[in-house]
Amino acid sequence: MCPQEVTAGALGEERDASTADTGTALTTTATFIRLPRVTNHIRMIPRNWSTAVLAKYHLNPWLTILKTVNALTTTPTDYSNAGQDLSAAAASVVLSDLDTLANGDFLLVGSHLPIRGVLVDVNATNAGAASTLAVKYTRGTAITAMATSDSGAKTIITATHAYSNGDIAFITGTRNYDGSWVVEQVVGTTTFVIAKPFVTDEATGVNVHWSDITPTDGTASGGKTFAQDGNVTWTVPTDWKSVKLSNIYTSAPAFTHRDTTMYWTRWDVSAALDASVTIDRMLSMNRNTANYASMVSGLSLEQRIRHAEPGGIGNVEALTDAGTANLVVTALCNRDGGFI
Repeated sequence: MCPQEVTAGALGEERDASTADTGTALTTTATFIRLPRVTNHIRMIPRNWSTAVLAKYHLNPWLTILKTVNALTTTPTDYSNAGQDLSAAAASVVLSDLDTLANGDFLLVGSHLPIRGVLVDVNATNAGAASTLAVKYTRGTAITAMATSDSGAKTIITATHAYSNGDIAFITGTRNYDGSWVVEQVVGTTTFVIAKPFVTDEATGVNVHWSDITPTDGTASGGKTFAQDGNVTWTVPTDWKSVKLSNIYTSAPAFTHRDTTMYWTRWDVSAALDASVTIDRMLSMNRNTANYASMVSGLSLEQRIRHAEPGGIGNVEALTDAGTANLVVTALCNRDGGFI
């Protein structure tokens, strides 16, 4: 017998999520449609076909968007709703005076699935000093050997890394070494020492660390990041590992997303942004551009979704196979519910 989803019965408040009364205009270039918080059900109807045969779409993952100005030693500012909610006020993601990684400032952007990038709609642009954006991801590299150090009091780990002395290494997939460890000594880019007594019964596992995702920064202009609207994109890494922030920032205080397992990216700038940089939208871009779901003329889609929470849907990504069309997107709440 097939599993069935039990719903609360009748739906409640409805709202148009399309960017125009006639539906969001679609072309062969993907567009992204936000949903009001908290949407429980969506209805999508393609119309106004011109040459197009298919309306193609993805339901993209919700992003968790956090900003810290002290390397996560205190609770970060959560901009998840501000960057994705259709009802959010303009300029509600505040990056004013965002400083460098060395000074403890960066964004953490996570989702329950890997993504190929983030659409960034800049409200007040960065007009300060030249500054480039770096994006790192939680990379998992194979541990190929473990050896004794300091007469067995410590362990030498052989795995590709980018650590410096004092960094935190997160190890998984072992019997004796799983957890977070202070890197006490670095020997090149493939060996490091942790303060864990050596155990002889294993020699493999996975070392998880921040690694450059090599982004293409569409927000850059004139040598300044966040200087215009644009997509920050990358090739989806095959070695991206989902982890908890508490695995990497062991001294971070308790906060809502500290122990939520996600595919995390860390965004930092090479020079501080100016005092008035704000963002309207930060929306996930689906990891797959080859196999969109499709709707033909006369076909509509209606389904339940989760929204505005990790593991949920953040936006609708849509385009046509050729020509143009429109997509009417309606958001609905559960019975007795209402949008926030």
